[in-house]
Amino acid sequence: MPPLHSFNEKFIELLKQDDEFICVAGYPAVINENSLLLDDGKSTINVYFNEKPATDVKFIKVFGRAINMEGITAIQADFIQDLSKIDTFLYNKVRLLLKK
Repeated sequence: MPPLHSFNEKFIELLKQDDEFICVAGYPAVINENSLLLDDGKSTINVYFNEKPATDVKFIKVFGRAINMEGITAIQADFIQDLSKIDTFLYNKVRLLLKK
C-alpha cells in the first residue's frame, strides 16, 4: 500500500512551484471548462482540473500540487471541496490565527 500524504493548507501568496500536497481556499472568480481563477482575498492563482466543479459554488478548497505554467505558479487540482455553506469570515479568521 502506498504511503498516505496529508495536505498542507497555504495562502496563495506563499505557494512555491515545487510544493506538493497543498490545499488553498478561496473564491472562484472565473470558472472555465478545464480551469478556474481562485482568489483568496490577497492573491489569485489559476487552478487546472479534470472534473469541472459546479458553477454555483461560492467558496472552495482546492487540494493538489503546484505546477509551473510558462513561468507562473498554478495548481493542478486532485479534487475540489465546496465550502459554500460555511461562515467564510470565521474560517479566514481562524486561518490567520493559525498562521501566526
